[in-house]
Amino acid sequence: MNRAGPSWLRIGAEFLIIVAGVSISLAAERWRQATEDREAEQTLLSGLEVDLESDAGELEALARNARNWDRTAQWVSLNEDRSDVPTDSVALMFQPFGVTSFYQPVRAAYSGAIGSGGISLILEDSLRMAVINYYEVRQPWILQFFNLVFDNWRKWYDISAPYLNWGIQPSDTTMFAAIRSSNPPELRESWTTISSDAAFMGHIDITGMLGGNASLRIDQALAENRALRERIRAQLER
Repeated sequence: MNRAGPSWLRIGAEFLIIVAGVSISLAAERWRQATEDREAEQTLLSGLEVDLESDAGELEALARNARNWDRTAQWVSLNEDRSDVPTDSVALMFQPFGVTSFYQPVRAAYSGAIGSGGISLILEDSLRMAVINYYEVRQPWILQFFNLVFDNWRKWYDISAPYLNWGIQPSDTTMFAAIRSSNPPELRESWTTISSDAAFMGHIDITGMLGGNASLRIDQALAENRALRERIRAQLER
């Protein structure tokens, strides 16, 4: 008695259907994962873009004060031997020297990504490395140099007390309120007496030099900041 054997055509068709189903399922899963990764990348890049804009504002304030210190030091160098400098002129020139900014690197999005391992969400290798370089090299470099500048500035501020009355003695919470545009320092001594103090004048020279150097370094950081924001914006708009 003959029995019908299995239909190899039917078995082959069923196999192909199963393979196709698995392939479609895997493709759908890959598409879903790619979509989720892209959305996560865009969220991270958007956060980095906002942080970089805020960090640029911090850097611009630092550079502005650094340039003011440099200009004041140059004025002092040009006029230290003069005895006829008006008191008001001395006070106005020293006013920018009484102002500083505290650099607080803005890096919330980056720190969160590093902490969660999410930095790998930036799919483009060169962009990911540029982000890491900015936050791991450029920001610490600026902060380290700023701390050096600030330490010298604070020493100068402290030894200026016999000559310049700033209105209040600043602390970390009152520094920004210490000097205002309508409140130049009051001179407690004549310009001749002030300019004869070698230690005081030496600190002015050093702070001015550091200010000029700082502004150049900050300009480099700002250029890198702008370039990185442009790359992030281009990636977001793809």
